[in-house]
Amino acid sequence: MTMNTFSIENFPFLNLNLLQSRIAWSTSIRWFIVAGYFLGTFVGKYYLEISMPYMEIWIVLMVLALINFMYFLLFRFVREFSFRAEVLFLEIQILIDLVILTLLIHLSGGVENPIYLFYAFHIVLSSIIFPGWRPIMVTTLATLFFASLIYLEYTGQVLHYCMFGADTHRNLHFIIVVFTVFVITMYTTMYICMTFMRIYRGIKRKLDHQNEQLLRAEKQRTQFFRFTSHELKSPVVAIKSTVDGVLASFAKSMDPRAVDLLQRASSRAAQMLDIIRELLDLSKNRSHAPAAGEERVDIRVLLLEIIDQYRAQAGEKLVDIVTEIDDNLHALPGNKEDFSKIFQNLISNAIRYTKQNGTVRIKTEAGRQVVQVIVADTGIGIPKQDLKKVYDEFYRSENAKKEITFGTGLGLSIVKQIVSNYGGTIKVDSAVDKGTVFTVKLPTHLKMPHVLKEL
Repeated sequence: MTMNTFSIENFPFLNLNLLQSRIAWSTSIRWFIVAGYFLGTFVGKYYLEISMPYMEIWIVLMVLALINFMYFLLFRFVREFSFRAEVLFLEIQILIDLVILTLLIHLSGGVENPIYLFYAFHIVLSSIIFPGWRPIMVTTLATLFFASLIYLEYTGQVLHYCMFGADTHRNLHFIIVVFTVFVITMYTTMYICMTFMRIYRGIKRKLDHQNEQLLRAEKQRTQFFRFTSHELKSPVVAIKSTVDGVLASFAKSMDPRAVDLLQRASSRAAQMLDIIRELLDLSKNRSHAPAAGEERVDIRVLLLEIIDQYRAQAGEKLVDIVTEIDDNLHALPGNKEDFSKIFQNLISNAIRYTKQNGTVRIKTEAGRQVVQVIVADTGIGIPKQDLKKVYDEFYRSENAKKEITFGTGLGLSIVKQIVSNYGGTIKVDSAVDKGTVFTVKLPTHLKMPHVLKEL
């Protein structure tokens, strides 16, 4: 058996972490089997009064428990295993299990006891985990072990322990029927499992390929956004600076109509710069994964600073800002600028789309695992059919366009992306002419983000 046999390339869709979890799972299952078998034999001895060599059975179970404890210690304290070592370790486990199961079948009545069907557990496990010839090898080994046990007991080379006081182990017709059913059952189980896994792997291969295509397309789009934004920013800044310079120097001597046109051009250039800035933010947030070692941000202080920034804007519209900020909010791991963008977008939108004499409420709740921030308003609301689209890039609902003609439609996309990068969630509830509630939950410990790698 060569080293390449154990190469990870020969085990599609099976990585080191997944393999380790399967080994841990099989170790846990083995504890249940030991306990269950011991309980079954205890009941058989003291309540059903079935004649079996219980002491020998319990010794084998103790050996299995000891081996399993060694597996547990090895898995718990020795973490630096290669993929090859993990595969070999699992194969050795299955081989030892087959040997011990054969011993237990022998001590528990041999061909008389239907526990020989327990071989199927290892066949199913090997068919799920291993591709290629390994499940066939495990099935063949199980068949050879059971056939050897039947033969040795039939010929009297090993002692047969009668479970029901009958000599069925010497009944050739009975043995042929049982062994035939056993072989058909084991190989059929293997075939069904292998066929299912082959279909599953084929589907997963297609999904992975499609996912790779989507990721490439997403990277290309992000690169396009970034390149276009960078290329557009300089000329737009130059245009706005020039127009503003002309207005500052010559507005008094110019025709009012020309001044109006230049002011509109300056306003449109400012709007264009907003779009470019948000496109840059969006492309950056898609490719930026928060690092575990980033600073911890005091969310309470940050929220109070942002609220103070928008009080003047709210005052102009006679919008009342009500706050319920928890004094015991956790400091969150991450970048202050990222959190600022989240809350600035939500709070500014709440004020913009709330009419005069309305209310914007900012509330926080501190949990053990998450910090929850709620931004609620009594504004124009979002139609029900548009709720699923609010995070789409460049999307604005019709009533939002009527209320405020200009908007990039990128703000909530940026918020959603940043929240996702930090392993958090955002939820929106809204009703037209009644208001909107955004609920953001951010984890107190940084989770692994699902973002694109740095471009």
